[in-house]
Amino acid sequence: MSLALWDKSDTPIQTLRAQARARQNSNHVLKLHHHAYRCDNAEETRKFYEDILGMPLVCAIVEPVDPITGAETPYAHLYFELSDGSWLAFFDFPKKYADLNASFENTDVWTHHIALEVPDEATLQAHRENLDKHGIEYMDIDHEYCKSVYFYDPNGLCVEFTHNVDETERYFHDKARDAKKDMEHWMKVRAEHYPDAS
Repeated sequence: MSLALWDKSDTPIQTLRAQARARQNSNHVLKLHHHAYRCDNAEETRKFYEDILGMPLVCAIVEPVDPITGAETPYAHLYFELSDGSWLAFFDFPKKYADLNASFENTDVWTHHIALEVPDEATLQAHRENLDKHGIEYMDIDHEYCKSVYFYDPNGLCVEFTHNVDETERYFHDKARDAKKDMEHWMKVRAEHYPDAS
């Protein structure tokens, strides 16, 4: 990943910020409320997110009935809070997940991951050291527009901690301007390289 295809603007950053605010204010989807995943064990998941990553468990709901089937099969719904008030949520539903054979297997870091923003390189480095301390393997990737660390939780979900760099804000403002053009470019590249893909 790189900045190679970036058509960098010379528009003042204040103008770009005003354009972004106008675009965001017209969107009636406010923010991520929560993103829910399955987990293998609620307590293992709590230990990982709360004790190791420092994301507080703010809600643990025990439900007696499957809302889809109506069967009396209890399950738990856990919410771990991010600093913006949104949540990373997990369902501990052993019967359902055993029946569905649900897992994160056969995926890589690009196929399915959750990216969580940290403020700076010092914080990212502190997370690296914490992961090292707990024997959790991770992969560093410098995307040029952000720097990231990828690792897996006890359920097999890939988690990314990332922080922005000096160029990030302008990069995404310019990419918003060029999104349709970039999408057209991708569809041509896709057709050329993957002619049999649907």
